Amino acid sequence: MVQGDKTCTATHSRYIYYTNASAIPTTIMASSSSSRTVRIGSIDVGTKNLAFVILDATTSGNHIVHAELVDLSKSRAGGPTVKYSDRTAEFLVRRFVEERHHLFADVDACAIEKQLTRRMLQVQYLLEAVLSPTCKVFQVPAMNVKRMFGTSRGSRAKNKVVAAKKFRTMLDPAALGRLDRQFKKAHHHDIADASLQALYVASRHDALVTRWHKERGEVEPDSDTLHLVGKRNDL
Repeated sequence: MVQGDKTCTATHSRYIYYTNASAIPTTIMASSSSSRTVRIGSIDVGTKNLAFVILDATTSGNHIVHAELVDLSKSRAGGPTVKYSDRTAEFLVRRFVEERHHLFADVDACAIEKQLTRRMLQVQYLLEAVLSPTCKVFQVPAMNVKRMFGTSRGSRAKNKVVAAKKFRTMLDPAALGRLDRQFKKAHHHDIADASLQALYVASRHDALVTRWHKERGEVEPDSDTLHLVGKRNDL
């Protein structure tokens, strides 16, 4: 496994690594040096603080190869700043995806946290619609992730604090440094939520893909069995 310019061996399988990270504003880009088994994109929905993470689950451990905090009103490519509204929502979500098409095209699946409020539901379903032609999209209930990692504390504020703390325990020392340098502490929980969701999906990827094909009545890759369309359930 590579970190920076040094080759090292993972001694803590519970750690998540940022590998080959080159710092650019609000973004961590990297490439995994180990044999990749599955690459998961993960989105913690928002309009001003949308967290987008890509996780490689590899034979040597889990590697975060991209982490980004996004204000949908702003263009990554220097385009105009456009305030989010019902009228601009589709344009802004499409722009967000199109400016990162090369990233989404390389994931095995993209997880989007299921939402409750009107505006966040709007973003959630627009993301699914825009991303579906490019990759498999899973809508993930936040409570499923909280159960897996034990981060539910009964209130949104407490959940944020616990998720951020849990995430920090899963990072190697170099990754902790990059997280602290590139993201304000107030937004660590956004990156944490997206990352924990990615881990949740990676750990259940095969079962989720089977369900994804079953719901569409499709034959899975390398399968001779035609699955009938089943009832859509929470992931």
